Amino acid sequence: MGRIALSYSRLNTYNSCARKFKLQYLDKAFPDDSDNPNFVRGNRVHGQLESYVMWLNSGKITEKPKMCNEAKNAIPIIDRVYESYTTVLPEQQLAIDDRWKKTGWFAANVYLRAILDVIAFAPRRGLILDYKTGKVRDYDGYGGQLHLNAAMLFAIEPELDVIDVAYLFVDHKQTIRVKFDRGQYQEFRDHFNEKHLKVNSETEWAPTINQYCKWCPATRDQCEFSKQL
Repeated sequence: MGRIALSYSRLNTYNSCARKFKLQYLDKAFPDDSDNPNFVRGNRVHGQLESYVMWLNSGKITEKPKMCNEAKNAIPIIDRVYESYTTVLPEQQLAIDDRWKKTGWFAANVYLRAILDVIAFAPRRGLILDYKTGKVRDYDGYGGQLHLNAAMLFAIEPELDVIDVAYLFVDHKQTIRVKFDRGQYQEFRDHFNEKHLKVNSETEWAPTINQYCKWCPATRDQCEFSKQL
């Protein structure tokens, strides 16, 4: 098996349960859940907001995209982004290699991946927005998704001194915002290198009992702690 490329969702799964990580990402043992209502709803909101940013970038030359109420909740925040930043880009795929240099999304040397819902740029500073549907939750803390997103953007945009990153909870018109500066970049890079090495050095793939076990699709023959009969 070659090196395992990671994203925040993969790291989060591994931190929750190494067995689930192996079953989901290496063995591909779980059924497709792309028709899950929450997944479908989240994709719809993301797609509508992507269309809105593209419409703004086009100079509003076409009909304004139709949006559901949840997507409309994000419009005032997106509009304010345009007041403060000179470039605003929707749905950007970032991939880096183990030297933290930009590479292709499906390149053989890909090390980390992230999809950023919105990236905005002004001189020496950047902004990342991550749309969230569902209930408001606390930020993951050090080493969370916003840390990884900022570290990757610092890596490929060396002219940036400061990056604001935020979760935008579209159902509730609330944001959780964190600011990082260039001086933190190496620390974050070292942190995620360590996490990457840990996953790629794993041999046991031991299960971990946690609060999410009852929703895990693993069967009893795949995991002794499975709640699936």
